[in-house]
Amino acid sequence: ATELLEGMRGPLREAEANSLQNQRALQRHMLLVEASAARAAASARAQARDLRECRSHCSQLNTIDHQLVEVRARLASALSATERLRRILPLEIRPPAFDPDA
Repeated sequence: ATELLEGMRGPLREAEANSLQNQRALQRHMLLVEASAARAAASARAQARDLRECRSHCSQLNTIDHQLVEVRARLASALSATERLRRILPLEIRPPAFDPDA
């Protein structure tokens, strides 16, 4: 029995050393995974912030687009009124018609 125990000590020590080595490797890998997860979370937060900014900009663009439509409508109305007034004036003092390309 003593010989059997003596014969097992070497393999047991080797198994213990392997086990410790595996534990250290596992700890290193766990740290790497945690660091990777932290980077992924930070990236996701940054992307979410960028998406919120993008949505805000889209909303602002929609507002500007709506305002532009309103301004164009007012401009068209003003040009129409100006043309009506121009036509009322006598020919000798009537200015030329508005030329948008001039």
